[in-house]
Amino acid sequence: GKILEAEGIQASIIDMFTVKPLDTELLLQYAEKTGAMVVAENHNRIGGLCSAVADALLVMRFFR
Repeated sequence: GKILEAEGIQASIIDMFTVKPLDTELLLQYAEKTGAMVVAENHNRIGGLCSAVADALLVMRFFR
């Protein structure tokens, strides 16, 4: 946080402890607030949290 802040970057951290159930409303809230989303995980990129977040944002954004 402080390193990014020093560079003028505001960031928030969402601790997604579980993929199911995925808090899609929270994800969409932050995506709309910031206009960006970065997902970091130490598991599978395909079929893991990153895929779940991308799918959820796509569905919530375009099929609401």
